[in-house]
Amino acid sequence: MKVFLLLSNLILFLGSSLSAIPIPELTRRVTDSANILSGEAINRIESQLKEHEEATSNQIAVLTVPSLEGDSIEEVAIAVFEKWKLGQKSKSNGVLLIIAPKERKMRIEVGYGLEGALTDLQASHIIKGIIRPKFKSGDMDGGVEEGVSAIIGTIKGEYKPEDSDVQTTSSAGADGKGNYFFLVPGFLFLFAGIFFSGITGFVFFAIAYQFLNSGIQAFLPTTFASLASFVIIGAFILFKIFRGRGSEGDGGGFFGGGYTSGGGWSSSDSWSSSDSSDSWGGGGGDSGGGGSSGDW
Repeated sequence: MKVFLLLSNLILFLGSSLSAIPIPELTRRVTDSANILSGEAINRIESQLKEHEEATSNQIAVLTVPSLEGDSIEEVAIAVFEKWKLGQKSKSNGVLLIIAPKERKMRIEVGYGLEGALTDLQASHIIKGIIRPKFKSGDMDGGVEEGVSAIIGTIKGEYKPEDSDVQTTSSAGADGKGNYFFLVPGFLFLFAGIFFSGITGFVFFAIAYQFLNSGIQAFLPTTFASLASFVIIGAFILFKIFRGRGSEGDGGGFFGGGYTSGGGWSSSDSWSSSDSSDSWGGGGGDSGGGGSSGDW
């Protein structure tokens, strides 16, 4: 299951320019675009998340969206996580709690570095056992606050702050998570993607990315490994596009259909903070594709 979630990460990255939903800029820990939280609750959650980050270096963010615009909560969560880059660059210790009240959907998306501390099962328990009952009773403030507290309680102590955490844009050495043996199947799937058309070829490219990313991590840090994998895959996709130029109609292209433009939500905050100088951004972390989704 996690393999398919990871593959969706690549699909969203490659198709981000076609997304129907504009992702708001990350400027604070709680972005209530759907207007479901009170200002007092947002301030309390902001303070709690700030205190937790200062103590552990983990970055947790909350986002509410008016509508998913036809996308799945998993797709939107991964797209948001990848744009916001939650978590420290060398640790990928970020978490996103995203809520879509119109579709009554929610998800906890977990970065690579916290998948051991906040497992899919634990995330599911937080959603179903803590957040859902509050939401069903109409207590949105209580659901988010208790959900955030449960997330913090689960992962607390996983990381300790280091000097490098202050400079979130600094480079890091190889994290040792990769295995160069993955490079062989990675390139095999990569070449297979060239010779298969349509969605089959695209799936091969997605599988190739996962193998290549794991293999390159044996030599490079996670962030650089992901970038290198994207470059390799992108080059082969461009080759495939130009290779098939003229043999495909104008309507389809390599990816076929996609998200339509337009729609979405406003990227501006629906409320003003009493401390607007406390700007905040992601540290360069990556999503691991782990977590859990639910509804109410």
